[in-house]
Amino acid sequence: MVLLEVNGVTKHFGGVAANENVSFSVEEGELVGIMGPNGAGKTTLFDQITGFQAPDSGRIIFDGRDVTGKRPDRICAAGLARTFQIVRVFPELTVLDNVVVGALHRHKDVGVAQKRTYELLERVGLEDRSNALGRELPLAARKRVQLARALATEPRMLFLDEAMAGLNKKEAGAAVELLKSFRQEITIVMTEHVMEILMPLSDRVIVLVEGKKLVEGQPKEVSTDKRVVAAYLGEKFVASGE
Repeated sequence: MVLLEVNGVTKHFGGVAANENVSFSVEEGELVGIMGPNGAGKTTLFDQITGFQAPDSGRIIFDGRDVTGKRPDRICAAGLARTFQIVRVFPELTVLDNVVVGALHRHKDVGVAQKRTYELLERVGLEDRSNALGRELPLAARKRVQLARALATEPRMLFLDEAMAGLNKKEAGAAVELLKSFRQEITIVMTEHVMEILMPLSDRVIVLVEGKKLVEGQPKEVSTDKRVVAAYLGEKFVASGE
């Protein structure tokens, strides 16, 4: 079942095309990776799908409904949540209350929202830090708070923008294992710079370059595609065979 359809999405800032006629679909239960060099338009694409920016043209269909240009809260209520590359937590709220904010989007009863929050904090390994303030947390923990808050909205699809960015090797490995634990429960679309992380996780990979979709396919096919190698390393590496 196709859960998300992105049809011809285009976004310009002045004379610069951040996204140009980007189209793809995501089936329920998939984990789709979106990769590309800096400035490829990955975050801008996420922003349009999740309602933080409206596309200049194109359509976004989620679960059979046109959500193009809808407000983020409406899109979240429809079942599509996200995290951010620059981590967003409420610095003066506790970890518990940071996640309760997400749970209240789905459950209006505070007691129910708190119960759901405690369950999620245990799953992401933060149950012992529920009373810590957001500003007191290291980056890896703040990323887990952000993930738990998004999951607390009980989405059908989750967008993760650079979920591993800034983490050391050990922290990134733990984050990958955490992500794997949710694979059977939710459809995921994620961006990531590190191919060694993205490729093993993904069912399918989409590569953006200069705002346009360059390649889409199975991870093994994409990782050896000369166009992808050229986009990341430069044409000379493809020509020389290095």
